[in-house]
Amino acid sequence: MTVADGAYNAAARHADYASETRRFELGGKPATIDFTLTAGGAIRGQVVTRDGTPLPGALVQATHGRGRGA
Repeated sequence: MTVADGAYNAAARHADYASETRRFELGGKPATIDFTLTAGGAIRGQVVTRDGTPLPGALVQATHGRGRGA
């Protein structure tokens, strides 16, 4: 594709892979942005109380690496 010089974000996404985004700048010459997508995964389950009762509306978060989640 052809775009004007400047700063851009490019993203590659597919339902079966983890998406990837790259920031790049164009300055008077063509650029090639390469992506290598990694097969994604899914975490599925149900949040339950101590007595095994489903807990509607519960929020589960996952973070990458040493990030903090709730």
